[in-house]
Amino acid sequence: MNLCGEPLFDGVNFKELFEKELVVDKVFLYYDGIPLLCACKDEEGKLYFCNCTEMRSEERWVLYPATKQQIEQITTKSKTPAEIFQNSRIVYMYTISLGTGRGTLKELTVDELSDGDKLPKGEYA
Repeated sequence: MNLCGEPLFDGVNFKELFEKELVVDKVFLYYDGIPLLCACKDEEGKLYFCNCTEMRSEERWVLYPATKQQIEQITTKSKTPAEIFQNSRIVYMYTISLGTGRGTLKELTVDELSDGDKLPKGEYA
């Protein structure tokens, strides 16, 4: 699949760690030109709901593998992102050092996320 769109992570080592590029498909919340809540897709057409959870000392993102139906539920506000992804088996946490621009990638479950990295309950995108 040929990716069209703006890469979510530009000029960092995300593709090296994740082995695929992500481009922004739909933005739910922008802040200072950064899509803090967005849906992205990879070269294979797989979807991810991406949530930026930290922007001060480092940039931290939680990436939830998603289906088209889950993204539609977020778009139509029929369910909150927290409801949709509460039982996700695998999520990815990508952390970018603001000093070096290098990142680390961890594979986790939703239960392993800190409270600050979990999607807020009762909040629609």
